[in-house]
Amino acid sequence: MNDVLLIIGSAPCRLEDIKGFKSLYKKAHDVCCINETGLWYRGPFKYWVSAHADKLLEWAKVKPNAGAELWSYRQRAGINHAHVRWDGGSSSFVAVQFALFAWEYRRIVVAGCPLTGENECGRYDRFLPAWNNLVPDYQHRVRSMSGNTAQVIGKPDKEFFNGQE
Repeated sequence: MNDVLLIIGSAPCRLEDIKGFKSLYKKAHDVCCINETGLWYRGPFKYWVSAHADKLLEWAKVKPNAGAELWSYRQRAGINHAHVRWDGGSSSFVAVQFALFAWEYRRIVVAGCPLTGENECGRYDRFLPAWNNLVPDYQHRVRSMSGNTAQVIGKPDKEFFNGQE
């Protein structure tokens, strides 16, 4: 396992965020795809996470050879499960918690998860209170490349990757 995990969401900024991450961090790192991101992402990824366990199983049927571990906070056959705090924080928030507590990554960067705009379920910023609760204890280990999440937890820089616990 590498020390750094890149969590990739499906927002339109995802490609720009990935490019920005790769310009900052050129070493080996693991990748986690959120929701339908696992369907289009062409590189190898270690984890596939969703708060929507049933949809995750459907997506995995479409791309069965992804080889990624499936994770959700909801228990379903065929999906790894860990208890995490569900404060309404989005699938990316669930992935960050797995990365912190189940997978124990030293540094975590979120890309393509700005929590801006809205979808058929409502405004993405409704998830921000959960992210705000994460800040005091874990901000030294988690950063975001863009949007509201970057405003809440900060953007990564080279010093972030070199920081000590």
